[in-house]
Amino acid sequence: MTGPTTTSPPALTWPARLAQARRALDRPPVAAGLLAVVVVAVAASPDPVPVAGMRLLALAALIAGAGVTVARAGAVDLGVAAAAGVGAVAGGVLPTVIGLPALLGLPLGAAAGGALGAITGAVQGRTGRQLGALATLAIGAATVRVLGTLDVTGGVVGFHAVGLPTGAGDRLDALVVGALAAGGLLVAAWVGRTRRLAAAALGTADPAVAASLGRSPVVDVALAGAAGGAIIGAGAALLASVDGSVVPAAYGLELAAALVVAAVVGGAGPLGPALGALLVWGPATVFPLVPVIGTWPVLVVAGPLALALLAFRRGRPLLPAPTPAVRYDGVPAAASGRSVTDAASRPVLTLRATSSPSGPVDLEVHAGEVVALIGPNGAGKSTLLARVAGQLPDAGTVAVHGTPLPRGARRRARAGVARTWQRPPDVAAADAAAALRHADVAAAERAASILGGLASTPGGAQLVRLAASRPVVALLDEPTDVTPEVLAPLLRGLADDGAAVLVVDHRPEVVAGADRTVSLGTGREVAP
Repeated sequence: MTGPTTTSPPALTWPARLAQARRALDRPPVAAGLLAVVVVAVAASPDPVPVAGMRLLALAALIAGAGVTVARAGAVDLGVAAAAGVGAVAGGVLPTVIGLPALLGLPLGAAAGGALGAITGAVQGRTGRQLGALATLAIGAATVRVLGTLDVTGGVVGFHAVGLPTGAGDRLDALVVGALAAGGLLVAAWVGRTRRLAAAALGTADPAVAASLGRSPVVDVALAGAAGGAIIGAGAALLASVDGSVVPAAYGLELAAALVVAAVVGGAGPLGPALGALLVWGPATVFPLVPVIGTWPVLVVAGPLALALLAFRRGRPLLPAPTPAVRYDGVPAAASGRSVTDAASRPVLTLRATSSPSGPVDLEVHAGEVVALIGPNGAGKSTLLARVAGQLPDAGTVAVHGTPLPRGARRRARAGVARTWQRPPDVAAADAAAALRHADVAAAERAASILGGLASTPGGAQLVRLAASRPVVALLDEPTDVTPEVLAPLLRGLADDGAAVLVVDHRPEVVAGADRTVSLGTGREVAP
């Protein structure tokens, strides 16, 4: 891609975040040392069994799982307490009932919590945040009601014979609880840096953008929910051993609200769960009856204080999300192995009887060609791009290199179709970068160089994402937030890299720089 470059050093642009993300997992988190200090402090407590400290660490592990789905993936999951409930039953009650060692309850709790987390995550990825919140609330309420009817849990009264992890009842249990809780926080911190969690965060923020990058929001958020649910389940099993009890009613909406508040306030950083536990549950540890009477003291006292802290910080958590780890896999297969000169003799994008408000559209765009699509408002230019990209159904034929494309935005994105939106989506640049299955960092850097300071804006960021995907077909929907002087070399660079470029724009400078201009209102090609 060719074009002018800026002399001033750019800010933290999209490609720069890509470069930083590659090295994110090479450095051990600072949280490891801090957590080791906490574990040793709890174990060295003068009390025979420092229950308050162990309970706070167990809660931090549980909040770590909630932080994966809530703070990192951004899902409004009100079923986190239900995942804790099934984890406590599977990891705390069942080992006691069938005579297994207490420590074996941790994998059982993780498996149960992960299964329920996968279900709630899939619902979130399918329905979105608002409907997903209502759906997970219903799932959580139904789960608590079912747990209350099981004889093995003691029914509504609950089960009150859960033992400590080792049964020693001294500092050894404190050390074991602290080490396991610290392990849960470190696992959550590592999971938060993965590409899958970045893709899940993108899927919950804007499913259409995720699909346009070849992702499946349902799968991504479900896997994120499974990871978070597994950590929640193991943490709940640990908490059940500390409390010695599992009461189904304790895993209802009160606990869900407290977990969400703690996860949101603490943030998605490595120490976010521990910080959220201290702020939200710290004041309540002085009440020895909290495990018995429920979590309402937490919500009444610490909850408003935590929410006030969020309001003071304008909704920002105390610790930011970790930067996802990104691999550079080079040019995707859909765009490799074919030069511009090889493909210029035949069209790359072929539209036959593709519907629009102005009537059926027949259009061909060749490799290395920039075609400007113009027409009056309401002619269906944006609708046409959405049909080509697979966001809208169409009875016509959309073919790339003569092969009809499968239906669906995700499949067409994997076939090399990339698009931008007239209203740029405001999504995290690092998450969108990590969600790309194949990111061409050189192409992203060239696009960012052309855009200059605009690369960090939502409109510029989506153009950099498009360039990084090395598309076979590039669809640009009125990128009016980028000046024609900057947009023209960017379009030409995409074409020079072999893409068939179709841009919707009304500005004379952009139209004049195109190889051809097609009026959608008349269906005729406009002479240059």
